[in-house]
Amino acid sequence: MQDPKKDITNIIHTLCTTRDAKELETTVEKYFVADAKFSHPMCKANSRNEILGLFQWYRLASPETQINIRSVMYDNDLNVLVVEVEEKLNVWFNPLPSKAGRMVVRLQLRKMHGAFYIVAEEDLAHPMDQIGFLASPLVPLTALCLRLGCLLSNLGACVFRNVGLNSGLRGGTVNYAGLVEAAGLGRVIGDKGNGSALKE
Repeated sequence: MQDPKKDITNIIHTLCTTRDAKELETTVEKYFVADAKFSHPMCKANSRNEILGLFQWYRLASPETQINIRSVMYDNDLNVLVVEVEEKLNVWFNPLPSKAGRMVVRLQLRKMHGAFYIVAEEDLAHPMDQIGFLASPLVPLTALCLRLGCLLSNLGACVFRNVGLNSGLRGGTVNYAGLVEAAGLGRVIGDKGNGSALKE
């Protein structure tokens, strides 16, 4: 890449949507270094050859992938590109419907011979987006699990502070409002900092 912020949009579109096997291979070989790393919520690769295999499978499994680049940020000092992507997979052998989801792609670059090359790609997706890519009917269950995590965290905070396990957080008062809201038992109608302003 000569201009990472400008060039990356076309590169990602090619990797995710091309039907030409030779174009896919050329793109991976041109922009990734030989020992490039790739990290994704569902897989991990440690070389350019492995990355090519992942993109080949991706194109075979979802020939009709739709992708939209929402934003591109480039940190010149760190040589890092951060790309926000909206993507909809259409895995032909998956009987469950999918939905578009958001993913943040972090690319670590290295400048060599007057051009920038990708040395590491990390794909970051929220659990609800990741489930939505493959099985949108399971998104409500995923949301419920995440809400349960919030409830348990608030419960843990209240219990630990009440029994005096405060070594990581001193002062203030116990936040009962957060527990009540997480449990869906009431709503805060005023922010007193102590959870006293509640309405059932």
